[in-house]
Order: sequence, then C-alpha cells, then structure tokens
Amino acid sequence: MVWPPVLEQDARARRAAAGSRPAALAHLLTAAFQGGALPDQAAEDSTPLRDALHGALAYIESFAAEG
Repeated sequence: MVWPPVLEQDARARRAAAGSRPAALAHLLTAAFQGGALPDQAAEDSTPLRDALHGALAYIESFAAEG
C-alpha cells in the first residue's frame, strides 16, 4: 500500500509514538473526507469538507509536535 507522504514520514520517524499507526491515520483521513463530502455536495458549500479535513490533518500533525 502507498501511504501519503505525511503518513509515511510519521511511520518512519514516530513508529513508537502512541496512536501513530499509519493505517489508522489513513482511515481517519478517508472518514473525514467522506464525512465532509456529503454535506459539501448537498449544500454546494465546501465548508464542511474543509473543516473535516483540517481537523483530521491537525490531529495527524499533533503527532509530529510531540517529538
């Protein structure tokens, strides 16, 4: 499986960090995209998708801040 660069870097640099499992983080990004895409399409407004993805990426980036 090919990981997005931020997840691959996290996997190499912080394998021992609690919760930094690349597969779980990839699932989080997928869920955030899917969860934000439905209201985005229904309302024709990108705010829900943008907010969901920004939140997921902030969570992922928090692992980098710990090191």
